[in-house]
Amino acid sequence: MPLIWALLSAGATLAAEGMITVLEAPMFRTPDAGSPVVQYVGKGDTVFLHGAVLDRDLSATVDSTKVQRARERLAPLEHDPLYRGMPTERSHPDFVLTKDRQGRDAWLLRRHVHVWYEDEREGAQSDVRPDPTDYRLLEPLPAAYPFDKRALGRGLMLLGLGNPSTVSYPYKEAVAAEGYGYQYELSTHLTRLRSRDPLERWQWGGLFLVRTSQSEYVLQTRRAKERWLRLGVGPMMSYDLYRAEKQRLTLWGATLLYPFNTAQISQEEPGIAEDRRRFWGWSMSARAGAHWQRFNVLPDTDLVLGMWGEAGPASQMRSLKSAKMPTWWRAGGKGDGFDTGVTANFGGQIGIQSSY
Repeated sequence: MPLIWALLSAGATLAAEGMITVLEAPMFRTPDAGSPVVQYVGKGDTVFLHGAVLDRDLSATVDSTKVQRARERLAPLEHDPLYRGMPTERSHPDFVLTKDRQGRDAWLLRRHVHVWYEDEREGAQSDVRPDPTDYRLLEPLPAAYPFDKRALGRGLMLLGLGNPSTVSYPYKEAVAAEGYGYQYELSTHLTRLRSRDPLERWQWGGLFLVRTSQSEYVLQTRRAKERWLRLGVGPMMSYDLYRAEKQRLTLWGATLLYPFNTAQISQEEPGIAEDRRRFWGWSMSARAGAHWQRFNVLPDTDLVLGMWGEAGPASQMRSLKSAKMPTWWRAGGKGDGFDTGVTANFGGQIGIQSSY
């Protein structure tokens, strides 16, 4: 500041200097970002600015006494012919006045310039991040550049293991012992990048699965066995919660319809007879889960580990044929059935993923 004040005291032409802080800063014909660009200056270039920028930014100084003294010294220059542009410069706080190569007035965006005040105001400036004028692509360039061959979709094939199902037919005899097997599942996820997602985190698609389970019961005089088979399909969406160079964590949710839900139930009285019936029904449920993906464990193939939870309302199961041994069942005719009650399932998954 002593140098600036010395110049002011001498009444010399007051000019400021600054350095361009963006890759390419445009010079505009008028203080309007929509006006013609007359020249570009590159990052690190020094530019001369109208001295009014030093007066305009005096409020950034810490010492109020210095501010007042500087303003008093600048006041007489308001009417100096060399400073006729000063009021105009003040009326456009987003721009600073400079000269192009032809010596004509031109305007730079204030945020593109680091002004050299040579006082405490230097620290009050900040560079633009990210640089809006930096058009350079990050290295390394994609293998197919300049063609866009990014994988926009994902296909997953997963094997799952779920908690045992306790849903069973209401037998006429009391159950003396029971054994439940785990639920095994094969599922396929097909999704594609959601358009209009600038961060490319949302995927939309569909889910298809096949789930089986088996349970056995010891009744008072008979043995019973149930084999369940469910086919489910429905829409799903996913969101990439965390992404890194070699891994990704994705949250997802789906609404499932089970149009094919069947239970083959057999009762056997050892050494006497066996009766087998099939019960049909349909149901709906909601499922949510998470997938951790490790990229390229095999060529173009990712390893996927996941977990999920599912809940659904009660559904009705009905038999389509009469029983051979009507006395063993709640009803021996075609109308025999039972209510599954509200169901809740949890499980883990492992599988592979490929992008397309």
